[in-house]
Amino acid sequence: MIKLFVKEGCPYCHKVISKINELNLKEGIDYGLTDAAPGTHGRTVILERGGKSQVPFMIDDDVYMYESGNIIKYIQAKFAE
Repeated sequence: MIKLFVKEGCPYCHKVISKINELNLKEGIDYGLTDAAPGTHGRTVILERGGKSQVPFMIDDDVYMYESGNIIKYIQAKFAE
């Protein structure tokens, strides 16, 4: 399951979530969302794993990724029909 770290009001996070919805992926099955706003556990995770506080951030097993465009390409390839 892909783990996505996002924060409210982030247009790049919204872009990734919109693509996930377009692909009809199921939260809790295909992906999980974690709040990564300042002061949250999610923010701590992205700093530890990726080294930056930037969102969106994706973890899929041993793949760590920033940048909404790259995340979207990864998700499309992973869930290609």
